[in-house]
Amino acid sequence: EDYIPLIVKAGGIAPLIGLLQAESLVAQECAAGVLCNLTHEVKSRPEIVKAGAIAPLVELLRSGSAPAQEKAAGALRSLSAGSTQHAVAIVKETGVPPLANLLRTGSEEA
Repeated sequence: EDYIPLIVKAGGIAPLIGLLQAESLVAQECAAGVLCNLTHEVKSRPEIVKAGAIAPLVELLRSGSAPAQEKAAGALRSLSAGSTQHAVAIVKETGVPPLANLLRTGSEEA
């Protein structure tokens, strides 16, 4: 996890958020996976939210491939952990219904 601050400092969050909206399902899944990993570092979470990750992650929950949905759910889980402000932002983006749907229909990893 020593690499996480380096990615954040180098401006790597915005391009990853852009890839969440790419036409390529593989690019979406990979970007969601990297963002999920970045959210494991508590200090990176505010930067990820400030960069605008919540809305595209929620959209990925609605329309992405199953692996991308699982990774987006993991990122949103980490972003909301310990932060009421981030949790409220997810609710405002109507993230709860697709998360609940993923719980009902997703894999065990979801």
